[in-house]
Amino acid sequence: MKKYSGKVMFLAVVIAFLTLNSCGTLYTTINDVKLKEVEKPQNSKERYGESKIISFDEDGNSKYSFEDDLIKIIWLYTSKSFNFKLENKSDSSIKILWDEASYIDENSSSNRIIHSGVKYIDASKPQPPTIIIKKANLEDIIIPAKNVYFSSSSWEVSNLFKKYLYNEEEKESFLKENIDDKTVKILLPLEVEGVLNEYIFSFNVKKSIEENQKK
Repeated sequence: MKKYSGKVMFLAVVIAFLTLNSCGTLYTTINDVKLKEVEKPQNSKERYGESKIISFDEDGNSKYSFEDDLIKIIWLYTSKSFNFKLENKSDSSIKILWDEASYIDENSSSNRIIHSGVKYIDASKPQPPTIIIKKANLEDIIIPAKNVYFSSSSWEVSNLFKKYLYNEEEKESFLKENIDDKTVKILLPLEVEGVLNEYIFSFNVKKSIEENQKK
């Protein structure tokens, strides 16, 4: 009986595979993520001057730069994290308060974050601040703590956005249901001379699909 059940299971997998591939062209979701705006602390214009956002390509990657008189930060989106390089332009040290930072996902849910140097097993533990001295810079990453999980024998990080596979018929349905852009945000609390400055970086996420393979 067990041997027979195994054959049935094998045939079911083969049939499912052939059915999927018989649909012709397959498509998978992709996400175009762009920095669209930055919310700065109240009265920050008087303290830190005008700000600007610039997009540019470097090494084949799309990057986004935000700058005022306090900081310059360059963002790079990857499938699992937001990478950044933060430059302290001021004459005082900047302290990043990681336990007060958060990632707001496309469903407007606020999530605890972890950064480079934090062991995945310690994702829920307190994280000490990082200090960037005057005129120095820091390269780091941001990952939602909820995306860290243990699988079989190792720790893994899931993608920021789920990927799905579509056949030709499902493609049209996907396009109709996902015409609206989504927004994700990163709250980065920066302390300067005892004053807390909350920077909120808003990223526009445009969902689309691309051809994955053909029969």
